[in-house]
Amino acid sequence: MKEFLSVQGKKLLIQILICTIVIIGAFVVYDKLYLLTGIFTGYLLAVICAWVMVYRTWKASNLTVGKAKGQMWLGLITRLLMIFIILRAAIVQSVELFYAVVGGFFLAFILYMIHLIIFVYHKNME
Repeated sequence: MKEFLSVQGKKLLIQILICTIVIIGAFVVYDKLYLLTGIFTGYLLAVICAWVMVYRTWKASNLTVGKAKGQMWLGLITRLLMIFIILRAAIVQSVELFYAVVGGFFLAFILYMIHLIIFVYHKNME
């Protein structure tokens, strides 16, 4: 993971920054700047979900098959529960905020996955 962050981390942050600038511009034009908190909440949720996934996978790598399976299930349940709680809190506030959180989550998580796929592809080609 350290190698991934050192190689792809800067590119990922630059792309998220560019997307955020475009989103801020759109929010300013449509007078919806208050939805920016939803976008950042979605970003944070994606970072936490990715970290939980990586941590559980790393922790499961040194366990037996049965215990590793349990770790992976625990990681999945943790991520889904966290996503449900955050999205539930957002939709209670407003539907617009809910969509902003979902948009921020998907933007950050999809960019992360694309960079991870590219990194693994290049690593396997060496």
